[in-house]
Amino acid sequence: MYSSFSLDTNYVNDTIFRTVEHLPPLTIPFSENFEGAAPNWNGYGQNNSWQVGVPTGINLSAAFQGSSAIVTNLSGNYKNNEVSYFETPCITYTQPNRTPIVSFYINHSSEPVYNGLILELSNDHGSAWQIVNAGSIFTNWYANTARWEGNSNGCIKVENYLDSAMVQNDFKLRFKITSDGSVVREGFAIDEFKIRYQDSTDLSIEAITYPSQNPLICGIGNEFIRVELKSNGRSIIDSTRVKYRVNNGPVISELVDSTILSGQRISFRFSTPYDFSASGTYSVDVWINTRNDPYALNDSILNYQIINSNNTVQIDTLPFFENFNGPQWVAGPSNAIASDWSRTPATG
Repeated sequence: MYSSFSLDTNYVNDTIFRTVEHLPPLTIPFSENFEGAAPNWNGYGQNNSWQVGVPTGINLSAAFQGSSAIVTNLSGNYKNNEVSYFETPCITYTQPNRTPIVSFYINHSSEPVYNGLILELSNDHGSAWQIVNAGSIFTNWYANTARWEGNSNGCIKVENYLDSAMVQNDFKLRFKITSDGSVVREGFAIDEFKIRYQDSTDLSIEAITYPSQNPLICGIGNEFIRVELKSNGRSIIDSTRVKYRVNNGPVISELVDSTILSGQRISFRFSTPYDFSASGTYSVDVWINTRNDPYALNDSILNYQIINSNNTVQIDTLPFFENFNGPQWVAGPSNAIASDWSRTPATG
C-alpha cells in the first residue's frame, strides 16, 4: 500500500507492507497427535516455553501415544512469570444443530494455586478470548478446580461438550499457561487432541484401569485387564465387543452384554487373564466394535505399556528393616516423582 501526492518530496514514509497468510481451516471431526510439526498451530506469548516433540522429563517423560506431544519445555521446566499460549488453526463450525466435543490427554506437574493451565475459545478469529468452562457433559475438566494445576500422576483423558452458548460460528482454541515469579516445575503435556460432533451412537474406551503401567502391586502375574467405557452419544447402547492383545499376540474378544445409557460410564473386566509375571515391558492394545458407531478415533487404546520390573520385596520375617539403598521404593505413582520426594545420600 502506498500514497502519492504531488507536493510530497519525502518518499521514504509513503509505503507500508503487510503480509497476509491464509491458513487452511480444520474441519470437524479432526484429530492431531503431534507426531509431525503440528502444522499451523502456533506457540507464542510472554516467556513462551511451548515446544512440539518428544518429552524427556521426569514426570513428563513420554507422550500418551506415539512419541511426540506439545509440552511446556520438552526436557525441563516452564518459566517464571510466563503467560504463553499454544493456539489451534481456525476450526470450521458447519453444523450448529450438533454439539462439538473436544478431548485430549493431559499430563501435568505444576506448582498448585500459583501456576496453571486453561483452555480458551475465540469466536472472532482471535480478537477476543473467553475461558472454556465445563459444559453440559465433561470429564476431568480442570480437575474440579478453576484450571489444571498440581500433579496429575500420569496422563489423564479430559473431555468437554462445547455447548451452543459458547460456540457461535467458526472458532479457535488455545491453551494458556500462567506462572508466578518463583517455583517452576515441568508443566504440561498435551497429546491426542480431537474435536468431533456428538453422534447418535458413540462408545469410547476411556482408560485401561488395570493393571497400571508401572504396577506397584505385589506379585503381578495372571491379571484380568479392566477398561472403562463411556457412551458419548444420544442413544442407548445394548451391547458391544471389547478386544485386547498383548505384544501383538492372539486377540481376545469378549461381549459386553449390558445396557449403557447416554453419558454413562461402565467398568468391564475381561474374563480371560494374561500372564505378566515375567520381567519386561508389555504392549497392550484394547479396542471396541460397536454397531452404528461412526466415530472410530476414540475406539482404541494402543501400545499401552505395562512394565514389570519385579521389584517386589519378600518379607519373610518381622521386624523388617529398610535402609533405602535399594531400588524398590519409588516416589509417586508410575515410578514418577509426582511430589518433591527423592532418594538422596544421607548428610550430616
